[in-house]
Amino acid sequence: MIQPVDDEEAKREGMTRPMGARIESTGPGSPADKAGMQRGDIILAVDGESVNSVNDLQIKIAQHQPGDTVTLLVWRDRRKWEVDVELGEAPAASVPAVRGSDDEEEPEFDNLGISLRGLSADEKERYNVTGGLLIESVTTGSPAEKAGVIPFSILVSIDGNNLNTVEEFDHILEYSESGKVLKFKVKEGSRRGEFQLLLVEVPQS
Repeated sequence: MIQPVDDEEAKREGMTRPMGARIESTGPGSPADKAGMQRGDIILAVDGESVNSVNDLQIKIAQHQPGDTVTLLVWRDRRKWEVDVELGEAPAASVPAVRGSDDEEEPEFDNLGISLRGLSADEKERYNVTGGLLIESVTTGSPAEKAGVIPFSILVSIDGNNLNTVEEFDHILEYSESGKVLKFKVKEGSRRGEFQLLLVEVPQS
């Protein structure tokens, strides 16, 4: 599990400002555990590219495949360390995949657990966007909710493909295999809302 670094923690750790993503825990036998990473380590960079937030770390890890080795720049004991981590089937910084027991059926979620619709001209003006879909609701426990998707935000694109109709969303989802991580570009539901990238994993069918 990874968490953001706030001002207080940055000062406590001797950092000049909040940056990176802090490891809250490592599962036994996980890639992070095998690489010797510890609770409290703060990941500052992946393969030389700075990590600015938890979501930024997730995006950088999602660009790799299981079996790839990445070099992490880690802040520990007020020093920088480099750690090589071989990614497993479920990368430590990716979207967590929840699996039940062998005899337990996993719940099914339509549209990754979100209900959405197109935007009217007035709404595009109000939200200061030229396209996108309004997320009307998010089902509790769904892949979308676990990735941080919230109601009344705007889904602008998936994997760089701009969205203007629900049919476009359905088409992308139809051709996305189970286990694929989709990159949602989402705008907060206000005119000055910020954009963010959220990683949503397509569940097993």
